[in-house]
Parts: sequence; structure tokens; C-alpha cells
Amino acid sequence: MIEVIFMLVGILFTFGLGVFTMLFSGGKTTLQYIQVKMKRTSKIFVWVDTFTGRESTIGTIEGEIKKGVVSWKFNGTEYLTSINQDNVKRWKDIYYMAVNLECPMIAYNISKLGEMPISKIDLKEFAHILNRALTKLSLDDDLTYKILIALAFGLLIIIGGLVVMYFRIEALTTIVSGLNVL
Repeated sequence: MIEVIFMLVGILFTFGLGVFTMLFSGGKTTLQYIQVKMKRTSKIFVWVDTFTGRESTIGTIEGEIKKGVVSWKFNGTEYLTSINQDNVKRWKDIYYMAVNLECPMIAYNISKLGEMPISKIDLKEFAHILNRALTKLSLDDDLTYKILIALAFGLLIIIGGLVVMYFRIEALTTIVSGLNVL
């Protein structure tokens, strides 16, 4: 009975350690998402495009969610960004927006770049695209034979090079052993 209790405590401890590791060492995006999720109407998730890539931060909404101003901090500097209905999107009960660090005054519509949340993808169309991508074009016999002949010649060239290297090394070892006699 005690072994079962120790096993359950060990499982719970391992689960807690995994959650802790995911939240605190896996990056700050998860924690920021949870913070925005807790305060839906006053916080907004901000994607910041920098010259090194896209990073995340949290902004505070001043005014209404679909029009107004968002104040957010990035690398110790505070920015103000004006938002409107086109720039703010909603996904999984949080609002998010995208801002370029070179022009932080105005948010841009991230879905115009072709980046959409998973909930906006048409699954039938996506499955059709995957089926088209996964279907293999059949090679005709002539092309197959040409590929096999090219591979055979390449293999012969590699084997020939290895044989030449072997005989040169063998000759070199006989010369070296002959020098050791003197």
C-alpha cells in the first residue's frame, strides 16, 4: 500500500515539475497567454515583429477593445499603439494584435499576411491540398532507367576512387617500411 502511495506522489511530483518547466523555462509566451486569458477585457496579447523575429508581450487597453490605444512595453521601452477593428483579432477568448517595432504607432492586420489561427482554416480544403501534395507522380520507365544508370555510374566512380586510394596507401606503407630497414 505504501508503494502505491509513493508511486502516486512521484507521478504527481513529476507532473508538477513538467508543468513548472514548461511555464518558466519554455519561454514567456505561455505565461503571457495565461495572464491575458485571466484579464480578457483589460489586456491584449501583442506580437512584436523585430529584425530578429517575432516576439510576444502584453499590452494594456486604454479605451474600447475595437478602437482606442494600447500601451505595451518591449525591452524596457514603453510604446503606444492605436488600434481599430481591423487590427485586433480574437482567438481562443483572447484579443491579439501585431506591431512592427520599426513603426510601433499603428498595429497591422496579421491575417493579411496569410497567418491565420487554426480555427479559421477550412479543413476540407486543407485535406484536399494535403492529398494533392502527398500523391506521388508516377515515373515513366525511361526516367527510372536513367536514374538507375546515373546511380550505378556514381557508385562505380566512388568505388574506383577508394581502390586508387587503397593502392596508393599500400605503396606508401611499403616505402615507409623499406625506409625503416636502413
